[in-house]
Amino acid sequence: MKNLVLVGLIALSITGCAVKTPPVAMQAAGGSKADGTVKMMHQYSPMWGAVANIDKPATKAVALKRCERWGYKDVEAFASFETCISRGDYGCTNSRITAEFQCID
Repeated sequence: MKNLVLVGLIALSITGCAVKTPPVAMQAAGGSKADGTVKMMHQYSPMWGAVANIDKPATKAVALKRCERWGYKDVEAFASFETCISRGDYGCTNSRITAEFQCID
């Protein structure tokens, strides 16, 4: 019986490690009309195993709208990275995902 309880606790601890969040579109956070670049960002808390769930098509659509306002016809992702922006006693408490897009004709 103790083994069954132990197995159950282990299974609960493993499945509780990652928190699935709903998909989100990143927000435009900068860029350059002259260079034809758009910077997109999303901030989230990785505490308790939360994982950022980025809606890539929606994020690209937001970047495309900005490029279209500048007179460009399309957009292409060219760089992305994740940065820990604040730390606590148990590691990173706030992270930022940044993606850069190039506007193209």
